[in-house]
Amino acid sequence: MYRRWLRLVLVGLMLLGGWLGMAFPAQAASPRYVQAALVSEVQTIQPGTPFWVGLQLKITPGWHVYWQNPGDSGDRVRLNWQLPPGATAGELQWPYPQRFPVGPLVNFGYKDQVLLLAQITPPADLTPGQTWNLPAQASWLVCQEECIPEATPVRLTLPVATAA
Repeated sequence: MYRRWLRLVLVGLMLLGGWLGMAFPAQAASPRYVQAALVSEVQTIQPGTPFWVGLQLKITPGWHVYWQNPGDSGDRVRLNWQLPPGATAGELQWPYPQRFPVGPLVNFGYKDQVLLLAQITPPADLTPGQTWNLPAQASWLVCQEECIPEATPVRLTLPVATAA
């Protein structure tokens, strides 16, 4: 009974947060408690050659985001790629989370910072000398005592070369 009530309250808060975000789009567009960026293991890419990209989240002290399995409440970090034709993205790789007890409940996530990895394969028909854009939309629920949904576009631009 307690879990059902808590989930209903959390869903209501997330819906309210989404409604407030629509009412104040400037506030929703710039995250306040988490800074997100895409980082790459390589400085240049080769056509058709996979490489690793990380979604780096820097989290304000005292706040946390959630793991792929958030536990009793919360919502996981999401990364929606806007890949060009011929490119593919693997599943996010999640580091081991921390436990966040809340009364009788337990949630799982990250504080301070986290790097979520995905393997990207660019199209095989890229031309060396060009630059390649890798855009995505990142979103998460960030919590201290209250929870706030945040989202931001992230982008990585890398030069295309014949060799690493």
